Amino acid sequence: MDTSISTSNDIAMTSGVGDFAQSVGSDLQILSKSVTRLARYKTIDRQINTMNLVDLRKQLEDLGRTGLEISMAAEQAQNHLKGYAVVRSPGDQEQWALTFSSTLGKAGWVVEGEFPLFKVFPIEIKIDFANDLVTVNKRTVRKLHPVAVANEVEKELTRLYRERFNPNQFMKALLRAYQVLIAESMIKAGPQRKSGSTVPLVQVFELLSLRSSYTLNQFAFDIYRLRSQPNRSYGEYQFIFGSGRDRGSVVITLPGGQKEVLGSLEVIKGGGQDD
Repeated sequence: MDTSISTSNDIAMTSGVGDFAQSVGSDLQILSKSVTRLARYKTIDRQINTMNLVDLRKQLEDLGRTGLEISMAAEQAQNHLKGYAVVRSPGDQEQWALTFSSTLGKAGWVVEGEFPLFKVFPIEIKIDFANDLVTVNKRTVRKLHPVAVANEVEKELTRLYRERFNPNQFMKALLRAYQVLIAESMIKAGPQRKSGSTVPLVQVFELLSLRSSYTLNQFAFDIYRLRSQPNRSYGEYQFIFGSGRDRGSVVITLPGGQKEVLGSLEVIKGGGQDD
């Protein structure tokens, strides 16, 4: 085994997932093998009752060599890690994002955005390599490999899509917010305003998020789930979601990558439903 160790003055500056596998990764493989050897002696205390001195001498010699190998490999790994950064160049960013997006793409998910902010509807992902972490919908993830991050995102997506959804509760909240906004607009515009008018969907969201950490993405996802229900009526009320523009609207990314932009809400008594 080559026991030479780089000094702090010899630290090589490396970056990117590939460099990590080549530099730090090789050190970790050596450590893993040495630790496996060390684990064989976890029952060495049995020698207290057997006193096989011949074997004990061999075991202690091997433990000493293995312990030294572990110490040297760990120091080498630390030395390489000091000079490593996940991203140092635009090329590093591009490669990380490409691997992340392609991993999720193979599973059928559409990744939007660009480094360091990504979105896989309805999840937001923020890359913060300065602090060695990634945020997935406000949940901190310490894994930095793009495939590992993609796996964490997929787990969160699976959880969200399986999560129980109460359409009646959501429609009740929509109705209350709508009625508040209509009442406010009637005060401003006068009694001639019709009660069946539309209201901006983002204003509905603003009311629903006043007392919670409810996000616009969560709101959009709830609308998506509501519109996936066979029955989208609440008592005698029907909910009509009108199309909008990209700015000041609620954007839903449908399976397959198609986008639907919604800008308004109208609640009517009876009648048909929106498409």
